[in-house]
Amino acid sequence: MVNLKLLDLYDNQLKEIKPFTFERLINLKELNIYKNQIKTIQKDSFVGLINLKILSLNKNQLKDLKPFLFEHLRELNDLDIGDNQIKHVKKSSFYGL
Repeated sequence: MVNLKLLDLYDNQLKEIKPFTFERLINLKELNIYKNQIKTIQKDSFVGLINLKILSLNKNQLKDLKPFLFEHLRELNDLDIGDNQIKHVKKSSFYGL
């Protein structure tokens, strides 16, 4: 799966993303995790996604964005976090973007 470019996890009833979940997907360009039940994304969940350009997290149940959550996503161009329940966002959540 190291050559995988697109991973679509749409509508899978996922509840959380744990650290290092995607660490071996170094060539991934697009990650769609929308329309799940994700409440928590832990720090270091996106380690290894060094070429990711598009991340869709819309239509989940996110309440906050942890500090440095996206720090490993240096190539990210498109981030969709719409239609969540986000109440708290720290400036440091977007560090590295």
